[in-house]
Amino acid sequence: MAAVGIIANPASGKDIRRLVAHGSVFDNQEKVRIVRRFLIGLQAAGVTRVFYMLDSYAIVERALRNCPVSLDMIPVPMRVRDSQEDSTEAARWMASYGVGCVIVLGGDGTCRATVKGSRDIPMVAVSTGTNNVFPSLMEATVGGIAAGLVASGRVAAPRACSRVCCLEILRNDEVVDLALVDVAAITGAFIGARAIWDVGQVREIFLSRCRPDAIGLSAVGGRLMTIAPEEPVGLHVILGPGETVFTAPIAPGMVVRVPVERWTVMEPDRPYPLSPGSRLLALDGEREVELKGSTDVAVRLTPPRPSGGFGPQSHGGGSEIGTFSGKESTMSEVLKAAFLFVAPDADPETHRQWVLTPKVHLLVIGVKDYAQAAQAAAKAVASDGIGAVELCGGFGHHGVALVAEAVGKEIPVGVVRFDTHPGLGHKSGDTFFG
Repeated sequence: MAAVGIIANPASGKDIRRLVAHGSVFDNQEKVRIVRRFLIGLQAAGVTRVFYMLDSYAIVERALRNCPVSLDMIPVPMRVRDSQEDSTEAARWMASYGVGCVIVLGGDGTCRATVKGSRDIPMVAVSTGTNNVFPSLMEATVGGIAAGLVASGRVAAPRACSRVCCLEILRNDEVVDLALVDVAAITGAFIGARAIWDVGQVREIFLSRCRPDAIGLSAVGGRLMTIAPEEPVGLHVILGPGETVFTAPIAPGMVVRVPVERWTVMEPDRPYPLSPGSRLLALDGEREVELKGSTDVAVRLTPPRPSGGFGPQSHGGGSEIGTFSGKESTMSEVLKAAFLFVAPDADPETHRQWVLTPKVHLLVIGVKDYAQAAQAAAKAVASDGIGAVELCGGFGHHGVALVAEAVGKEIPVGVVRFDTHPGLGHKSGDTFFG
């Protein structure tokens, strides 16, 4: 039985940035209308049961009024606190009851709270907050159809979902919290109004993604480089006097000058210790963690997760999603593929790079032998959502067979064909790498 969860945050789109900047208020009645359209899309895709988070405005209950659906609607049994803990508790409960997808209405903070409850549920996140780097703008009817097809298994989650990195907060090498987009170390002593609008208090920023057209702290990184959500790299920016100064939109209607002392690219699974002097951490734009003299605090970029939530990409530019026929067909033309080349000194962890174009996302991986190629190809399919594999001409028939077996029958494997390779003394790769 296909089941979907709905987490609609009544507080999203209403924080202090409406006062100190020029953010617009996202009305709860509009969230009601969005949920109503999601429900219609879910039913059209064959969903029969929906679990939903209770909230003080009764968004889902209001959406059901005069809504032409006959779904089994089940509220999550929970005490409403009117805090982000509601989203976390609801997501944790939904995961325990096996929902196939969760729909989230909110901004970066709401999505973060949901992922804290479960990192493993595919998510359709629609923007109704202030800083909307993680969630997307989408038509809810189509979003409901997408969520329903994934939840019902008519479209496999690994093929329909993006895979993204997140940022873990470490204290004494233990994970104590996480962020989806950005972590900011702040010199101010009080949490107060959680939202950040004064970049003068920000000492350093850790980013899992950034682009120049983003809003919030991600826009700061976007002035230095562009990092796509699925790329296994991050950015660490130290603010302060330096040669680099630029303007960036850190909140709606608020553009400020940002001085950058230095910056570096972050590698996954490596802890980056905080610089001295910070007293608070802001996660995805909101002050959350008091350091209280802690010295052994670091930030770590996680590798892209294989399916953990991070929504059907038909709304963001990638991958495949199914149709009502029950067969899978492309709603987008973007292909995620891997190209493997074999060389004696190659290391797939080091010699690995994404090449992103509007139509093809290509992951290039270097390997030293066939056994390593089989492992790297299988990992790319499972962890990076690769839908096709191409091998360089150094792979002979035996090498191609090993990779094809490793990735499974559903993943096509092609090869650049040299029966005798000019770079291998006009011999087959089977002679050297098998």
